Parts: sequence; structure tokens; C-alpha cells
Amino acid sequence: MRNILFNIIILLGLLFLSACEKAFNTVIDIGVDHTPMTAISITNSTIQQAFKGSITATRAITGPPQGTDVIADADVKIYENGILRDSMLYDALDLNYLSTQSNWLNGSTYRLVVKASGKATIEAEDQMPILVKPLQVNRIPNAKTFVLPEFDNQSVLCDEISFIIPDVAGQKDYYSLEIRGSVQGQNFNVNLICNDAEVESAIDNEDPTSGSTLRYGSLYIRDDLFQDGQKKVVLYIPATPFNQGDYELHFHHISENFYKYSRSYELYLNTQGNPFSEPVQVHSNVKNGAGIFALKQSFVQNL
Repeated sequence: MRNILFNIIILLGLLFLSACEKAFNTVIDIGVDHTPMTAISITNSTIQQAFKGSITATRAITGPPQGTDVIADADVKIYENGILRDSMLYDALDLNYLSTQSNWLNGSTYRLVVKASGKATIEAEDQMPILVKPLQVNRIPNAKTFVLPEFDNQSVLCDEISFIIPDVAGQKDYYSLEIRGSVQGQNFNVNLICNDAEVESAIDNEDPTSGSTLRYGSLYIRDDLFQDGQKKVVLYIPATPFNQGDYELHFHHISENFYKYSRSYELYLNTQGNPFSEPVQVHSNVKNGAGIFALKQSFVQNL
């Protein structure tokens, strides 16, 4: 029953915003009878590094998607390397839980224990990655022209963004990145062009017939694809009037749970409505419940 339930989890995306960042959002799409359980969706924020996310309860009914009910009185404990470190408090305005601490230790193991009235105690564990900063970040305006289907096959002048990711010895590492723009106080993800086969795209990465050149959302990189202890990444962003403004590179060293969750969730979304696709099970590391607890270390640089 648990596997069936996880197969029907819809995990909405995560936005890495420096000012108005949201945590993972978890919605359980109930299609089978089950015992109500607790679902969590918690990560650490990009800038403040506080743990933040939602805790909800599934509904024991069948039929169309019924969503979840927010749990406002859960007891949430955070353990650092087995020692109690903090408790998360509920924010009634934001409908999320937030830790009171933010100075988490590189490489330490964190465990969440969540107790909610009438439901089984759930646990989730993840390791905090170390902070990795990209090197030699460079932006060259009007560097190259691309013919883009998204712009009615017009030639579009693009800026080049390049940087080097240093490898962390002795670890299996995962990274994600996006470029964010801001115009008149409004933040948005900048569409990226990256023809590097070793850089995984959030959308249409496995569909060479899509005709799409731009990539949307986050890009992912695994260090098993690195050569000579580093990886050079070259991206292009359209230099159109819409993309004029302030830009930031958001670079994240993410845990394996973070990577598996993000990739499986995106694959789940991309295969919905395709009768020829195999069912996709979204990754979860929650015991006796559902959802995700995943950590990252983030670095933000102006471009």
C-alpha cells in the first residue's frame, strides 16, 4: 500500500528565490483507500539556511485528487548527529514550519522526528553538503546568436555565462543551478541555453524531438561526469528586452536525496498524460509517512 501511495504523490516544484523563497510543496493525490499519514516537505532556505516547510495530513478517501490538510500543532524535533538541536515552530500566516536555528554544520547528519496527534511518528534523515563556490564566473554580453523556436525561429542574440565547478574529493556530489532575473522588483527564472550533454535539464532533457533549445527551471550536474577534478559549465541567456535587468547565479550543492527527489519529480511531471510512459515513483526518504526532507548549501553571485 505504501508503494502505491508513493506512486501517486504529486510534489510541486521548488523555487530558489533569495527574498521570497518557498520550500518544497507536497500534495498527495489520493486514489486508493489508506490509513491517514503525515506528509512533510522540508528543506533549508538558500540565504538564511533555516529549515522550512510544510507538514500535512493525507485523507483516507478515494476518488479525484483531494489534496491535504495542514497540521498546525505537530511536534517537530531536529537532531544533529544524534543530539537534539532545535524544534520547528508553526507560522500561521505562512502555513509552514520554521526552525529557530540556522547555523548548521557542513557534513553533519540531520534527522527530523515529527509527532502529530492521532498519527504515527515519522522520521527523515539527510546529510548537509559542504559549501562549494563556482570559480571564474564570467559573463560576456552579446556573445553568440541562436535560432530559437521559442522566438518564432528568429535569431536571438545571447549573453554567455561561464564558470568552473571544483570537485570535492572523496564524495559523490550533486549540484543544481539556475539564473534568476529581476525587473522592477519581480523575480523570474531566466531561460537557459546549454548544449552540454553532461548537464541535465529539468524539462525535455530526454526528448531530442521536442524542438526546444531553451531549458527551463534548474540544471543538474553530477560529479561522476567531471574530468581532471573540475567541470566547466557554459550557458547562454537570451539578451531580449524581457531579460534586461539584474541577474544572479544561484548555485547549489545538493544532497543525494535532494537530487533524486528533484529528478524523479520532474520526470513524473513530464510523463503525465503519456500512455506509453512507465509509471514514475517520486523519491521519498520519510519513514512511516510521505514526502521529502532534503538539504543543500547555496551560493548566490551577481552576474
